[in-house]
Amino acid sequence: MSDINNLIELTDKLAMILNEEAKGEQRSIVTEEVTKILELREKLLLRMQGTLFSDNEKDKLRRINEKNEAITEKIIRLKDSIQNDIVNAKKGKNAFKGYHQLYNPSGQDGYYFDKKK
Repeated sequence: MSDINNLIELTDKLAMILNEEAKGEQRSIVTEEVTKILELREKLLLRMQGTLFSDNEKDKLRRINEKNEAITEKIIRLKDSIQNDIVNAKKGKNAFKGYHQLYNPSGQDGYYFDKKK
């Protein structure tokens, strides 16, 4: 029973962390916390794997499963947000390079290559 209560506590903590809007540096902290909690939950679930549960415990596990679906959606949104930031950073880096290449002298500017027959 205590394992189920610990699982409920970790699930609620995970949901609370993911409900907060995280941007920039906070997002890396949130990601680290989420990873730690998920690892703890995984160990707890592996420990609970072979046990038989009473009806009350099964009901609690159903509620945890419902919360897991909402948590999964929030994790997917966080992942998408991180991916969008990575793509935008790459675009900005390429645009910055293109801008500076205009002012770097090229070795071939002003040369004409005519072939006479």
